[in-house]
Amino acid sequence: MANTTGLVWLSDDLRLHDNALITRAAQECEQLILCYFVDPRQLKQDQYGCQALGLHRRQFLAESLQYLSDQLVELEQRLNIFISEPVSSIEAICSNLPVTHIYRSKPVAFNESQDWLRLRSSLPGIHCVSEETRCLFNAQDLEIMGAGKGFNAQSSTDTFPKTFSKFRRLAERCSYPVPTQAVTSLPPNISLKAFNFEPLNPALWIVNNEPYARGGEIAGLDHLQTYMSSDAPNQYKSTRNTFDSWEESSKWSLWLANGALSVREIAQALRNFQAMHGKNEENDWLMFELLWREYFQWYARAFNQKLFLLNGIANKKQQRGSFYAQRFRQWCSGTTPYPVVNACMRQLNATGYMSNRGRQIAASALIHELGLDWRCGAAYFEQQLIDYDPASNWGNWQYIAGVGADPRGGRQFNLEKQTTIYDPDGAFINRWTNPADKYPLDYVDAADWPIA
Repeated sequence: MANTTGLVWLSDDLRLHDNALITRAAQECEQLILCYFVDPRQLKQDQYGCQALGLHRRQFLAESLQYLSDQLVELEQRLNIFISEPVSSIEAICSNLPVTHIYRSKPVAFNESQDWLRLRSSLPGIHCVSEETRCLFNAQDLEIMGAGKGFNAQSSTDTFPKTFSKFRRLAERCSYPVPTQAVTSLPPNISLKAFNFEPLNPALWIVNNEPYARGGEIAGLDHLQTYMSSDAPNQYKSTRNTFDSWEESSKWSLWLANGALSVREIAQALRNFQAMHGKNEENDWLMFELLWREYFQWYARAFNQKLFLLNGIANKKQQRGSFYAQRFRQWCSGTTPYPVVNACMRQLNATGYMSNRGRQIAASALIHELGLDWRCGAAYFEQQLIDYDPASNWGNWQYIAGVGADPRGGRQFNLEKQTTIYDPDGAFINRWTNPADKYPLDYVDAADWPIA
C-alpha cells in the first residue's frame, strides 16, 4: 500500500456497520477523502412540477449525514458534503490531488450507473472500485441461481426472471451473506477546503422538530433492535396492511433507502429472531418483503432506463399516458372524489410516509380512476416519500400500471372494497379528511372548459 489515496463517493450507503465500501477503502489506502454530493438537479422541478428531493426526505437525509459525520470525526476523519454535480466535482478533485482510487457502491438506477461509467471513462489512470452495499446478494450469488450474468448496467435481460415468483424460487436456494463488522478505524483525511464547491450544513435542513422518524445509522439500528425485541414480527403478515400505525409494519424501508441500515443486518436479525422464537408464516413474511425489495434492485439494474419509460420493461403499449394538470393536483393534494385516496395522500404530505397498501390504492386510483400517466405519480412519490428508493418505487408503479413485473398485466383496486376491508370503522379517513367534504373529479370554468 504505497502512496495510495482513495476517494470514497458515498451515496445510499450512509453507515459504518456492514459497509464493504468503506472497509475496503480503509484496507487499501493510506489516505481517504470521503464525499457526499447533493446533485443540484434534485432540488429543481421536473416536467410534473415535482422536486426529486422533497422536504421530508431532505430532513431525514440531513440527519443521516449529520450522524455519519459525527461518527467519522470520532475516527479522526471528515465527511465532505457538497451541493454539487458529482462527476465533474470528482474530476476536479482528481485533477488537483493525488487520488489513486475511487470507491463507489454498485449503482442501481440508470442515471447513477451512467454517472459511474462516465467517471470511469474520464479517469482511466485511476482505479475505480465498486462494492455491493445495497443488496442482500452479490452478483455471483445470482449467477449461481441462474438469474443472469453480471446484472450490471449493461447486462442482457434475456435470462432475468420477469416475475417475482420466479426470482423468489431461485433466491431461496441461496445462502444469505453474513454482515461484516463495523468500521472502527480509518486512514487520515485530506482537506478539500481549496475547492470552490458549495458546502452543505445538514443542520440547515433539519427544520421539523417532530418528524415522522429520525434519520441516521443509530436511529435505524435502535429501531431494528426495538422491533426485533418485541413480538411484532409474529403479527407482521396480519398487520402489515394497516394504514396508520407505527407498530403494525417494520418501517425498515425508512433507513434502508439511504443505506443507514444494511439489508444484510436486517436479514441476520430476522434469522436470529426465528432461531429463538420459531419460524412461522407471520414472521417469514418479513423475508418475503425483503426479497421483493431485492428483486426490484436487480430488476432496475437489468432493465436500466426501461424502468422509467411509459411502456415499461416489455415495451407494452400503454393507453393511459395522459396528463391532466387539474386531476394530478387533486390527487397530490388529496381532493379527489375518493375518500380513502385523499386520506392516503394527506398522510403522505404531512408525514413523508404511506403504508404499502395505501401506495397501491393511491397508484391504482391515479392510473385507473383518474386516467393519468403513471410516471407523474411515481415522480410525486419520489418527491414526498422519506423511504424513496428508485428501484422499488418505479418498479412498483410499473407493476400497478401493467407494464412491469405483474403477470396479470396490471392491478386495479376496488376503492370501496379496499376501504371496507382496511378501514372498516372509518378511523383512518376520519383522521386525515373531513368525510363531509365532497370533491368533483374535474373543475370547470365559466365556459365549461376543464381547467388544466
